[in-house]
Amino acid sequence: MKLNILGDGEHERGRLYQLEVDGESISVLLTAHALARSTRWNLTPVQVLRALLLPDGLSLPSAESSATRRQIKRSSVDRGYRPESV
Repeated sequence: MKLNILGDGEHERGRLYQLEVDGESISVLLTAHALARSTRWNLTPVQVLRALLLPDGLSLPSAESSATRRQIKRSSVDRGYRPESV
């Protein structure tokens, strides 16, 4: 897939991007919260848009990795883990 940014502009809830993806014109709104989080993680808006629209290398998790994640999640809950507030 090919992604071209045709333009962007301010929006009351964030920033609105006009894009062309594989010949299709689309608009994507990145909210103020999404932009703030991307800044915190040193990601540019272009990197965020590419990750959303062109998710290269995504694969379904194997049964083993799912079981491992469940085990980690359970042990975190058992220790009283509470996610940080955002």
